Amino acid sequence: MLFANPVAGVIHPLSWPRPAGNHAPKVTQWFGCTGFVREPALGTCEHFHRGLDISTRSCGPAILAAAAGRVAASFIDTNGEKIVAIRHPHGWATGYGHLDHREVHKGDVVAAGQVIGTLGMSGNATACHLHWWVKSDLEPADNVFGDATGRWRNPWSHLEQNT
Repeated sequence: MLFANPVAGVIHPLSWPRPAGNHAPKVTQWFGCTGFVREPALGTCEHFHRGLDISTRSCGPAILAAAAGRVAASFIDTNGEKIVAIRHPHGWATGYGHLDHREVHKGDVVAAGQVIGTLGMSGNATACHLHWWVKSDLEPADNVFGDATGRWRNPWSHLEQNT
């Protein structure tokens, strides 16, 4: 399964050259082992970042559903982070964190590219960005957030533009 870009514009890694004035989204933290101590442990990593952090110049750009599916969760966690999670066919799920505003609710059916919220810095965020994650191998009744259910996947390798 391939996913479309969840933020309007093309995502560029930090290492790619960017012309002056180009405010396209860029990846500011990668999936995998990290030295960032706020991330929880996973496997052999003391700290593991479970998604991509995608930043733009400011808060507010539209966040888009990366693929069609049903909203599995739309809530504000105990740290004030606004989160949306979408279940997709064949056991896949995507999550969208640190939103400024949520446009969808649990149970809503969404189309690929539909606006589901706006980019923000809610919860434990130090700047405006989207924390975007991908999981696979979920059973229909499984919790999309639990580490014991499904496999965390590197979102970068599942973006349409990178295949």
